[in-house]
Amino acid sequence: MWAAIMLLAATHVGAQTIDGCNDATLDHPAVANCLNAALAQVEATLVETIQAAEEVARELDDVTRLDEALPDFAAANEAFLAYREAACRSVGTLEGSDAGSGQAIAQCHIDLTQHRIALIRQSAGLVEAKQ
Repeated sequence: MWAAIMLLAATHVGAQTIDGCNDATLDHPAVANCLNAALAQVEATLVETIQAAEEVARELDDVTRLDEALPDFAAANEAFLAYREAACRSVGTLEGSDAGSGQAIAQCHIDLTQHRIALIRQSAGLVEAKQ
């Protein structure tokens, strides 16, 4: 478990934002590519974080012999993914424009995924609490 904690402590949750990508260029395809790269990065971090938290949940289930932590965590992840898709689709619809909606959807995915990563890390004890 400590190896997982050290890996996650070294992994930066942050990713580019629309503003950061727009600062780099005003070219719409380049902004889209920047956001897609940021989204891929944050998705990879989410996968790593989930794997480490699953290890924590398995260990907890082994200790308590209750078989609750891992199934509850899996259910929460499924619910998060469904929520993220619906929420970000709504953001894109409200944005209205073709160009802007794609960027808004990508940014929504990045923001919600970063929040989920932070929540998992905190609740699974994968990072030290801020003092």
